Amino acid sequence: MSVLTKTLAIGAAISISAIWVPAVQASSVEQALTSVCEYTAQNDKGRVRKTLKNASLRLRDIYVGFECNGMSLLRWAMDKNAHETGEFIAKKLSKSILTEPEKDGQTILQWAEANGHGGSATVAAIQGRIN
Repeated sequence: MSVLTKTLAIGAAISISAIWVPAVQASSVEQALTSVCEYTAQNDKGRVRKTLKNASLRLRDIYVGFECNGMSLLRWAMDKNAHETGEFIAKKLSKSILTEPEKDGQTILQWAEANGHGGSATVAAIQGRIN
């Protein structure tokens, strides 16, 4: 096999692996996000944290636009009475994220009050971050 043929073969292998790797990474990120929803519903803060860390994800980076069954992650946590995990999530988000209206026009605190979660530990953590 000539040097040119070897070079072309190596170049083709690198090109194929460069195309293949992002698809695999996207799949693992998708699985991690699905797991975050599941672990949040189970109120398993440790597994949420570990899943995010292993996937090299930050809550601040993924929170906006990320949904579990059509709800933001904090709404999902409150809906499932997963307040330990909800507190963890609230503490990782910026004030601007916590005060910004979501797609239905309500902030997370307005939604919590309207849905009977106003006195929850998650709401207390959100208020602590905002004030």
